[in-house]
Amino acid sequence: SRDVWNFWHSSRCGSYGIAECAAHYVFGGEELFLFALAKIALGQPNVYLCDHVFGGEPDRWSYGYPWFLRFMNDRFDRVLGMDGIHRFRDHFQDFADSIENAMKVASSYTDPRPARHNS
Repeated sequence: SRDVWNFWHSSRCGSYGIAECAAHYVFGGEELFLFALAKIALGQPNVYLCDHVFGGEPDRWSYGYPWFLRFMNDRFDRVLGMDGIHRFRDHFQDFADSIENAMKVASSYTDPRPARHNS
């Protein structure tokens, strides 16, 4: 299937692979995409995401997430790389103003992590 990334095979053929991968991990495309989005949005370590969201072993994801970032960088280099920077350079001040205005809006934040008690 095109939607499955097999890291054992990839590490042997070198295509977006992880050379140091000693185990055989297979990820579904949607699974890896959702994990990456959750990790970026929540900013939580793999242990938290596995314990509270996805399940499984954190070590398994330590191979998939960096691969996903490299894949996205390679796949969308023209948008996210130097070509994209040159394409949007005239809009940087607009982006900065939008971010500044968004930061001025009052908002509240609730930490999703469980509270730690010092004993």
